[in-house]
Amino acid sequence: MKKYLIIFSVFVISFFISSYSIKNVFLGNSPEVNPYYLSNLKNRVTSSIASVTNSVSNLAKIFQFNKLPANNLATNPNTLSNGIFKTVAVGVKAHDREDGGVDYQIQPGTKITIKDITLPDGRIVRGIDITGN
Repeated sequence: MKKYLIIFSVFVISFFISSYSIKNVFLGNSPEVNPYYLSNLKNRVTSSIASVTNSVSNLAKIFQFNKLPANNLATNPNTLSNGIFKTVAVGVKAHDREDGGVDYQIQPGTKITIKDITLPDGRIVRGIDITGN
């Protein structure tokens, strides 16, 4: 019984190898070898690796998503003068700090969702979606 199982598994593996070779290694069901096979294989492998690393980095961003630095939000509106804040949306005001950071003043009842937006050139920009009072 073990001998028949080995023979059967060899046939199945041979079938998959020949199917792959017919579609990728040879040109148009002929014995002629595809000259671009190795470069195509390299591109497939690198794109697969890139998709895995992008997935991992996206997961890392998701887990770091709720961990905003405490100094990005002005929790006490009296710490800074209200005159320096500019309205950016209904219920949200912002102030650019000298060190490049931003302080936000959010009125009670305003719901915000922070999202990462990928631009066509590949840069990732953090944006907010605001639902007013």
